[in-house]
This record gives sequence, structure tokens and C-alpha cells, in this order.
Amino acid sequence: MQALEVIRDAIPEFHMTAPDHLPALWTRLLRDLAARPLPPRRLRSNPRVVKRKMSTFKLTRPHHDRWPQPAARSFRDTLALI
Repeated sequence: MQALEVIRDAIPEFHMTAPDHLPALWTRLLRDLAARPLPPRRLRSNPRVVKRKMSTFKLTRPHHDRWPQPAARSFRDTLALI
């Protein structure tokens, strides 16, 4: 929600700014967005299993309760993977 607020506040400035000043305004917007990072996310992962008997997916078993969580990585490292 913080990024949305920053963008919402910047939209009127983009409308009132001359086209030759837009690159500087764009740079400032990106700097403002980077200054308000998101809180860290919970690491979670759910195995693809179902409880129904007649299904193409594997049945839920006790070892699914302790499913391995994804490794904690920074946003920059995650983008490097993509």
C-alpha cells in the first residue's frame, strides 16, 4: 500500500510537469519508492496435495506438515534469478 500512496501522490506532478522534466521526475519517483521498502514476507510453501480419495494429486501425508520452506533471499537476488 505504501508504493500505491507514493504513486498516487506523484500522478498530479506528472500531469503538471513539462515533458522535458519527466525523466528527472521519474528518477525521483523511483527513489521515493525505493526509500519505502516492503516489510519482510513470511516464508511459506504448501505442497500440492488434496484430501479427496479420487484425485490425480497425491494424498495428504504427515510429512507434508513439515514441508521445506523457500530460502530467504533479498528482492534484488530474486530478480537476478529471473
